[in-house]
Formats: sequence, C-alpha cells, structure tokens
Amino acid sequence: MASSLRSPQIYHQLQELDEGFAQVNRALNRMRSIRGFHTAELSRYNELAAEARAAALSYLLEIIGEAESKEAGRLFRSRRRRETRQDDA
Repeated sequence: MASSLRSPQIYHQLQELDEGFAQVNRALNRMRSIRGFHTAELSRYNELAAEARAAALSYLLEIIGEAESKEAGRLFRSRRRRETRQDDA
C-alpha cells in the first residue's frame, strides 16, 4: 500500500534510514580494534556509507520538499480565496 509523501510516517522512515547509516558507521569503527581488518579499508567503507547516506537523504528530502511546497501553495491559495470572499461580504 502506497502512502503519501506528506505522511508523518515518512519522517519516521527518514529517521530510521539515518539511524541505520549511523549504525553502519559505529560497527565499522568498532571493527578497527579487531586484528585482521585494515583500518584504511574500513575508513574507505565509512566514507562510502557517508556518501550513500548523504545522496539518499538529499534525494528523498528534495522529493518531500517539493510535495510540501505544493501543499503550502495549495493551502495559501485556499486561504486567499476565503479571505477574498470574506472581504467582499
């Protein structure tokens, strides 16, 4: 079932996504203390995860922002029509 881009759930899902990337970061950092893992390689994966996080959140927030802007415009036009009718009465 599809939900609206303006659903309060979407913000919860964004938070979960961000927390998931933070969990990846913490796990990779903890693995630095385990022999056999190369810290440079772990750092590389941390950087890749940070890039993926930034790209994903940027895309998602841009789409959500467009939906919110359209809704703000719709509400503004509705309010202006209502105020105009009240002024004419």
